[in-house]
Amino acid sequence: MGPRARVGVVIVAVTMVAVLLAPMLAPYNPDALEFASILAPPGASHLFGTDDLGRDVFSRVLFGARASFMVSLASVFIAFLTGTMAGIAAGYYGGWIDEALMAVANAILGFPGILIGLALAATAGPRLENALIAIAIVDIPVFARLARSQALVVRELGYVMADRAVGLGHFHILTRTMTPNVVSPLIVQASLLVASAVIMESYLSFLGLSAQPPTPTLGSMLRQAMGFLDQAPWLAWFPGVAIFLGVLGFNLLGDGLRDYLDPQQR
Repeated sequence: MGPRARVGVVIVAVTMVAVLLAPMLAPYNPDALEFASILAPPGASHLFGTDDLGRDVFSRVLFGARASFMVSLASVFIAFLTGTMAGIAAGYYGGWIDEALMAVANAILGFPGILIGLALAATAGPRLENALIAIAIVDIPVFARLARSQALVVRELGYVMADRAVGLGHFHILTRTMTPNVVSPLIVQASLLVASAVIMESYLSFLGLSAQPPTPTLGSMLRQAMGFLDQAPWLAWFPGVAIFLGVLGFNLLGDGLRDYLDPQQR
């Protein structure tokens, strides 16, 4: 694994530790108001300063990253499972199943992800769960098309044809023979899509279409910081840096996994 991949692993590992241990690492309740310390600059008592309500920014960044990254990981996991199963089935069976699934995938890809988020918020309301569903819906066709392209190649290989010849069922071939042999590029794609999911969730929460106050997310913290950039720029610095590091880490990790799993890239 190259140096960039190692950097990515370190960034992702530190991010995940901070996200999982946020309740223990946060020095304050992220929603606790301290009117005596409104817009306090970064210092010893408040490492990242405080916001316009006296809330500790460091604690809110930890809990905001927890919400943003958990939604991103969960949405990509759901998209990975759903898209992979649909894509492998489309590539294996072909015919009308392939045409129907790919038509749905292409139709979804024809819409920008933010429009799907807006549509869900308009119908179901702006909630963290709806943001998760919107991101998953956007990512499912990406996995489906990649899995289909891999399945079209693998289904013609000798070991798949041998399974058919000895009478093994379609379910066994799909799950035990084809899936392990098409999953490597999908894992790489998943790590890269986590980075885009973080950005997508930040977009949605910045527009008020994800978690609602007082639950912090990185995007909503950036939105709240817009009115205080002149007098308290740290309100935007720290959530912005958290988004940047998370996206950078998962992108570097994805590049490293691609090089490691693809012998032609070594």
